[in-house]
Amino acid sequence: MNKRTKSLNKNWITCITPAVIVAVVTGMFTLLGVVLAPLINNYFDYIKFNQVLSLTQTAEASSISIIPNASTPILSPKTAGTTIAPDDSVLLQDNFIDNRNDWLIQDSPDIQSEIAGGKYSNSINCPLSNTPETCSFHLSGPSISAKDFQLEIDVAISKNKPDGQVYFGIDFRRIDEFYYVIYFRDNLGFMNLVQNTGLNSLIKEATAPTIDITDGAVNRYGFIANGTQFELLANGQSFATVQDGSINRAGRIYFLLIVSDGVKAKIDLDNLVINRIP
Repeated sequence: MNKRTKSLNKNWITCITPAVIVAVVTGMFTLLGVVLAPLINNYFDYIKFNQVLSLTQTAEASSISIIPNASTPILSPKTAGTTIAPDDSVLLQDNFIDNRNDWLIQDSPDIQSEIAGGKYSNSINCPLSNTPETCSFHLSGPSISAKDFQLEIDVAISKNKPDGQVYFGIDFRRIDEFYYVIYFRDNLGFMNLVQNTGLNSLIKEATAPTIDITDGAVNRYGFIANGTQFELLANGQSFATVQDGSINRAGRIYFLLIVSDGVKAKIDLDNLVINRIP
């Protein structure tokens, strides 16, 4: 190596000052940031997407046994059917010509659901148990929150045992685990208040003479909730009334099916109408 080369090397080393080092390091990190930022953002977007997907799948898998709480967003229901034009008083009208109102469709060994032929059908097989038990299923549909209204629906129940018990029920004014529930079984009607402290029977057992208890017969069940006054209906006739002011505000509405153990039953629902009471 000659003297000129040594001199150049010395000058080059002398030029490497702390400021130059800082500038070089800063430039390297800036370059890394430009290159890695999109990759990092994509990675976190991927994590967020999979978290949302996991929560959605969990909610769907739990829809059979878990009832949404009162914080569930209220959706505007769509009106099905072509024969009756809805007016401002109609909260929901569904002839079940299709599933435009997103009713719960279940497919398990215990219950199978379908909407076909203008019916919302649920076939239940409640296994025989060593101790008397029942199988119960909530049927969620459009998110309706209501306080004062009249509800009526056609219900046909077929079962494999004449003495088997099959209940059709409606939960209403439901706020979490605080709600009213009305049941129909054979030619009887019941109404309970369910709250955190337990169950309070408001109508223990009222007979509805207009109900046809023939297997597979269609009966139109319903009720009127108006303030603190409640009225049970069967085939257009009132057969029991009661007053209670425990829940005097709007809440969700659900249908309920209960079948005693060892019974196979099919419950067909049709011509649902829910009218608002001013």
